[in-house]
Amino acid sequence: MINKTTFTRKMALRAMLVAAVGLFGAGVANAGCPDKGVISRVLYGSKEQVLKEVHKLNEPLGAKRVYMMILESADAAEIVYFENDQFSGSTKIAWKGRTASDLRAQLDKIILESRGKECAGEEAKQLILGLKKNVTVEKVPAPTTLSAAFIATLDTQAAGYYRATIVCPCE
Repeated sequence: MINKTTFTRKMALRAMLVAAVGLFGAGVANAGCPDKGVISRVLYGSKEQVLKEVHKLNEPLGAKRVYMMILESADAAEIVYFENDQFSGSTKIAWKGRTASDLRAQLDKIILESRGKECAGEEAKQLILGLKKNVTVEKVPAPTTLSAAFIATLDTQAAGYYRATIVCPCE
């Protein structure tokens, strides 16, 4: 028979283990995504056309941990990156600048070189944070769909012609 002190210690250890798995379990998943691959969609068109297509991206995000959009026009670029946290919503990282072509090329290189062995989403985050100028980081409620994640960014854009690259590098 287990005495009360031993039982309490075992329960406390179990609780700490469960908490550690919850807090650091995502770190284990970050080791790579060899069976999943990276999902990417590229949309070209007027603001209205791109908005119409993004509105169709209403499948639940479910277990997607990281998703981002690179929005480009002839004279401006914006990146919106979301990382879900099962305990505190999402971290939203945003960047604005003149062009994102170099960053998009670096992201492509990261994805191709990682081949699912390392987390492309984590590397993408470090790439964006490394830009330093014009980067904002904030906690936001977790969007439930890709549409919900990106519509607000598109709504703030002026009329024009855009390329929206939507990337989901992590489950």
